[in-house]
Amino acid sequence: MDRHPLPEADYFTISCYFGGPFIRPIRWIISPAIQCIIEIKKLIEERRNPNADSQVIEDQKARALKSKGLIVSWIIEYYSEVVDKKIDFYDDVVVQALRSEYESDDNIGQTVTRFVVMFLKHIRTHFKGKRITVYDVQGFNLGPFDPLLILINGSASDSSDIIHPSPSPENQAFSHVESPGFYVTLTVSMTILVLLSLLLISKRMRRRNEVSILGNNLT
Repeated sequence: MDRHPLPEADYFTISCYFGGPFIRPIRWIISPAIQCIIEIKKLIEERRNPNADSQVIEDQKARALKSKGLIVSWIIEYYSEVVDKKIDFYDDVVVQALRSEYESDDNIGQTVTRFVVMFLKHIRTHFKGKRITVYDVQGFNLGPFDPLLILINGSASDSSDIIHPSPSPENQAFSHVESPGFYVTLTVSMTILVLLSLLLISKRMRRRNEVSILGNNLT
């Protein structure tokens, strides 16, 4: 049986598509999300401490809000790259990768994930097909029912103090290192996508061969 190796261009496409461009936008969102979980846990601990200084609590709240703002900023950056057709939508992979970072009974992790899901849906609904920047949603949150803001504020209080810092190199450095679960989720997802791509390429090559055989028969 004759072998029909893939053209070098197809191998190159697969390598580029499932390399950095796939993992990078997911890590953009996951890193501040995990940091937000850490900051909120510290905030709750301070609030429960009867001897805690009020300024310490406010400073910790500011750090939690900054992490929340970075989640929003990087979701916007991720969506803009989708609009620019640099990457595809990986919403489900983002959510699954985030869930792999905390225990199933972690209410704070669940709340952060719920916010990510809600904001991804909001961006898709209100800015469909439009490239946006952080300034387009400056000061925006998910209103009085924003689950993450409620958790950070400790109540459904005014949310005017939330900040959405722009993505920048200094805001990408987090102490958290992704757990093995993060990479397992990415590996499984990438494997599935690679197999699907190879299947499509195989079908395309088979059609080419059929056309070639048909052409030879006609001549």
